[in-house]
This record gives sequence, structure tokens and C-alpha cells, in this order.
Amino acid sequence: MNESQVVSASRQWVEEVVVGYNLCPFAKRELVKNRVRFVVSEAENEDELLQALQSELQRLEDEPDVETTLLIHPGVLQDF
Repeated sequence: MNESQVVSASRQWVEEVVVGYNLCPFAKRELVKNRVRFVVSEAENEDELLQALQSELQRLEDEPDVETTLLIHPGVLQDF
């Protein structure tokens, strides 16, 4: 899958499962407002993933129009 397909599949999962089953009462509102950032990490190990997480946390601090980030990491934590 390319990055666009990964983001699309992840967004669909959030819409169908998280919003569909009302697992997070705020998710639908933020999706509709396009305030959820979907980002695919190219991290290949846990240290790189931690750096990506730190970058996304900083982005949330710097960009108040982004409510949350879904950090997608297809190359790390495969056994989780």
C-alpha cells in the first residue's frame, strides 16, 4: 500500500469503528471539521518512531487548528 492508501484505510477504520461504535464521542466532530491529522511514519525502529511522535506532539502545540494526530506506523511495533 502506498501512503495515500494507508491514510485512506486508517481514516475509514476511524469512521467505521471509532465513530461508528461511538468509542470516542468527540471523534466525529473533529473528523467533520477536518481537525484530525493522519500521518504515516517512515520509522523503521522504535527510536525513529519516538522521534516522529515527538514531532507530532510539537506540531499539536504549534498548530492549534489541529485537534489530534493519528500517527500511523506500518514499519514498527508489528507484534503489538
